[in-house]
Amino acid sequence: MRTVADATKCRALPNLQLSHTLAPMCCISCNTLFCIHTKSTLYEALFSGNLFALIACVMSEMLGNRFFMIRDYAAAAREFEAALAGDPHNKPVRKKLIICYAQLSRVSEALDAFRALIEEDIEFIINTDPDADECPCPELIFEEENNWQSPPVGKLPMLGMLWLYCNPEKSLQYFEQASAAAAHDAALCSIVTRLREYLSHAGTILTSQAQPNIIKPSTTNEG
Repeated sequence: MRTVADATKCRALPNLQLSHTLAPMCCISCNTLFCIHTKSTLYEALFSGNLFALIACVMSEMLGNRFFMIRDYAAAAREFEAALAGDPHNKPVRKKLIICYAQLSRVSEALDAFRALIEEDIEFIINTDPDADECPCPELIFEEENNWQSPPVGKLPMLGMLWLYCNPEKSLQYFEQASAAAAHDAALCSIVTRLREYLSHAGTILTSQAQPNIIKPSTTNEG
């Protein structure tokens, strides 16, 4: 005899498998629903898998993405912070939250988040595709740089962060200026060091890959 849990599982799985935008939630949902037969009620099964908390995180991320797309950075930041409260290792959310903080003049928080992410996975920012990822950094940089003949010292860290989404060399230039102007602030020095390490390593790889095949001159004497 089929139980309510069995029926719920049969109805839920096709919908979960069709979902592409809620992949993390779907994986845990499927696992939870498959284990329902070991639980006394569906209610207990859902809570045992922390499904409700995960749904809240996913919904916050989705809402944050919507606000981010329309450039409502304050609302986006609130939703992204809520998402990170339940999933602190979510790199896509962390990457967008850095931009939100920068645009809200929450520079200290932006730098903390930026520094943590580049120490963990610098290429996650560098490999950003502005079109595919709907990243506003190119236009934000254009707006900022065209507002000033020479950016104020306070703007240098923000521009350094935004440039890493587009061009790591330009990012390093701004952070070097910011570090020099801030009497070699420890956080800025750490960021400069990390960027130099990455660019040095990337340059070594590119140089080795770009080496042409060397054709040695013939040693055969003619005539």
